[in-house]
Amino acid sequence: YAAAGAALVSNVDKVIFVGSAKVGKFVMETAAKSLTPVTLELGGKDPLIVLPGTDLATTIPTVMRAGFGAAGQNCMGAERFF
Repeated sequence: YAAAGAALVSNVDKVIFVGSAKVGKFVMETAAKSLTPVTLELGGKDPLIVLPGTDLATTIPTVMRAGFGAAGQNCMGAERFF
């Protein structure tokens, strides 16, 4: 994360960053100065947790979109389902 990264984060309407937590902190810090909205995907495996008592009839369609939306070519799509 250098001058180029800071300039990119500072001059946009929204930032979506996929990478390490270390660099994600810099991205968030820089974006916060101008209140730029940020979405971070910091190397996790995108878990989706369905809790006991959940209405499955209304939840399953959302779960399916989370896993298969954009044919799985979505860096923030759910990958692990619990």
